[in-house]
Amino acid sequence: MSQERKTICANFADNPELLRFVADDCLSGIWYSDLTQPGAVWFSDGFWLALGYQTDAIPTDPLAWRTLAIPDDLALLDADMARHCRDPRFPVDRIVRYRGLDGNTVWMHCRGLAIRDSDDRVLQIVGAHTNLTDLKRKEALLDTCNRAAGIGYWEIDLPEGTVLWSAVTSQIHGLGERPCQTSIDRAVAYYHPEDRAAVNEVVGKAIAEGKGYDTKARIIRPDGSERYVRILGFPDSVDGRCVRLYGTIQDIDEARRNRIALQRSEEKFRGIFHSTFSFIGLLRPDGILIEANDTALGMAGLKPSDVIGRPFWDCYWWQISPATRDTLRDNVERAARGEESVYEVAVWIENRQSVTILFSLRPVFDAAGRVVYIVPEGRPIQEQVDARFRYEAILNGTNVGTWEWNVQSGETRFNERWAEIIGYSLEELAPITIETWIRFAHPDDLARSNAALRTCFDGDTEFYEAEVRMRHRDGRWVWVLDRGKVFSRDTDGKPLMMYGTRQDISDRKRREEQLRQSEEAFRNNFRHAGIGMALIGLQGEWLVVNRCLCDFLGYREDELLRLTFQDITHPDDLETDLALLREVIGGHREHYQIEKRYWHRAGHVVHALLAVSVARDGDGSVRYFISQIVDISALRKSQDHVTSLLELANEQNRKLQSLQRQLEAANSALRQDSLTDPLTGLPNRRVLDKALDDEIRRVERDSSGPPTLALLDIDRFKSYNDSFGHPAGDRLLHLFGQVLTSAVRPYDTVARVGGEEFAVLMADTPRDVALAVIERLRAAIEGTAWPHRAITVSAGLQHWCVGMTRDALVEAADLRLYAAKRGGRNRVVADDVPHPETDEADIEREPDQPA
Repeated sequence: MSQERKTICANFADNPELLRFVADDCLSGIWYSDLTQPGAVWFSDGFWLALGYQTDAIPTDPLAWRTLAIPDDLALLDADMARHCRDPRFPVDRIVRYRGLDGNTVWMHCRGLAIRDSDDRVLQIVGAHTNLTDLKRKEALLDTCNRAAGIGYWEIDLPEGTVLWSAVTSQIHGLGERPCQTSIDRAVAYYHPEDRAAVNEVVGKAIAEGKGYDTKARIIRPDGSERYVRILGFPDSVDGRCVRLYGTIQDIDEARRNRIALQRSEEKFRGIFHSTFSFIGLLRPDGILIEANDTALGMAGLKPSDVIGRPFWDCYWWQISPATRDTLRDNVERAARGEESVYEVAVWIENRQSVTILFSLRPVFDAAGRVVYIVPEGRPIQEQVDARFRYEAILNGTNVGTWEWNVQSGETRFNERWAEIIGYSLEELAPITIETWIRFAHPDDLARSNAALRTCFDGDTEFYEAEVRMRHRDGRWVWVLDRGKVFSRDTDGKPLMMYGTRQDISDRKRREEQLRQSEEAFRNNFRHAGIGMALIGLQGEWLVVNRCLCDFLGYREDELLRLTFQDITHPDDLETDLALLREVIGGHREHYQIEKRYWHRAGHVVHALLAVSVARDGDGSVRYFISQIVDISALRKSQDHVTSLLELANEQNRKLQSLQRQLEAANSALRQDSLTDPLTGLPNRRVLDKALDDEIRRVERDSSGPPTLALLDIDRFKSYNDSFGHPAGDRLLHLFGQVLTSAVRPYDTVARVGGEEFAVLMADTPRDVALAVIERLRAAIEGTAWPHRAITVSAGLQHWCVGMTRDALVEAADLRLYAAKRGGRNRVVADDVPHPETDEADIEREPDQPA
């Protein structure tokens, strides 16, 4: 021991103030524990002061420090001290977290030393604390900043040949977000082969000259992707020899791409700026024009010197009128305050010609939110007009309603079709808001619709879609399909504007309900059948079983569904069953029947009559098998009963096989019935209405020949019915429809519109031609030998006129038909209708004339 050290030790023994200085000022307190006296533990004031206690409030409980330590850290410290007591070479050197008086975490570097007697027994342990809280907080802050900035740390131990990467460095290399250690060779291998030589050169130079470096290179991640990185390195030397390199790495791939993209964008902007058809410029906030594109100058025959540096409203384009200049000045002032404006305006181009543009003024802000520039733009609006026309034409052609919704304000806009679906006009629904939609929606459907809206607003789905019921004007509920999409959001991601469509799906819903009822009937028949029934998968698994089958085989439903039919088939019958099943799968047969044996769950054999048929998909592949299983154990000796059961099985099998065909035929019939009169087989009023609409649209679109509509009514049909009976009347109507169909052109429309009234729509037919056709038809009917007695027909004829709607056309033809009736029947009226003197009821009450 040196003399100086002896002097210091003596000073510590003779001067307690020096010990206090070291314990509380140089360190963050020292501690002492006497292992020969349980509970004899002492901490100097510096420890408690570091935890936030005042001198007069230091805890007196010798074990109070343990209650303040984080339990996980305390357990590790206890383990270190126990091991140190056993092995003095193992150090007590650990960072322990304590809970300060204010609730914050205090980090302490705790070191300890055991004092032993001559027999190497540990008598006391002394130690010291160093407060690392500020350092730990700075480390956390530095790590947070590095993570936020995407900057990783690395360190190379040259003697050991190892490389340490921080979590961010590992992430940049594509290895996850945990620190890792690797070798120098493996670290260098990550660099692009074309960049390794340059990296090795700058590293070698840093090691040789002791200078830092800043370089860029490409690395190749394990997934094969390339990233550009920036590496800063600094050498650390000992005795003039570099022993360590450390530094940072930053992913600059995106910044590099952005820089390249920005350069290209600027070049593209310049090209677009000067070549676009729009008039574009750049203003200072005070309205001085500082740039104008070639389009704006060329269209007006100007040079840059004619307008650059002048107030925008004093430039040539705006001299068309004082009002135009004043409006521009006002909108420039609004833009300088940060407001955007868009409006249509007429301006001058070359030779003082006027052109209308869609003009906008948009402010450009700096990072502080101040307006630094204003971008004026004017572009022709014909493209938007054409697009708007096409959009409206598509919507009219698809017959859907449209809606626009400002989600934040509740303001909405509907088209006329939206209102028509529920039996109203837009004018009748005004004023229109989102509450209009809610007021007509079925209360039970609102929750489902709102849930779909929330998922769309939250971004979980791109589109909103909901089927809801709406109350029609006549009181019934109409099913509609609403689809929509959020097209704009604010800076917080909240939806602003939403657009969508509405489609009437009532007919589809009715068909779905009919199908559901049919399927429900099938399920009930299956479930409650008096024989065992099952659906079998391609591997023999039981897919669906009924109660009768479970009772027959002795299994619960869940037990049977875990098995295959092979599991419970008698071995002697299995191959026969499988061979027939393979023939069905191969398409050689559609069904088979066999008598076979099953193993009952109780272990005994049960006899069954099995009938199997197949259900296939549209491509012919097997979907599943339908098995009908009849218990014949008690009846096996009776051939008559067996025959009866076979017939029952066959009948059930045929019913199941025909069920799908019946459902398909029913759906087809429903579609046909909706358009066909069931008695005559002619198109019904719905088909006539559509044909009228199509003809009117065709004439309005093509300016081709207008159609002519004829309404025909069998004279005294009621008396025919009363005299010869309704079956004879129905037969007459059917024959009458055939005569009408054969008398007109193939592309004309013949329809039964009600009772004994028929309609003939003659496309592109002048009034005189149509009158001649119907007159010949009337004469032919009068001269035809009809069953029981002769009949005549009255007809009303109306030629379509410009502006006439479908309903107006039908009403005019109907009035002429009534005129024909009042005029004595058996005639065609196509002239102006006189004031009626009798109504239709009076006509029917007139006495029949002799046939």
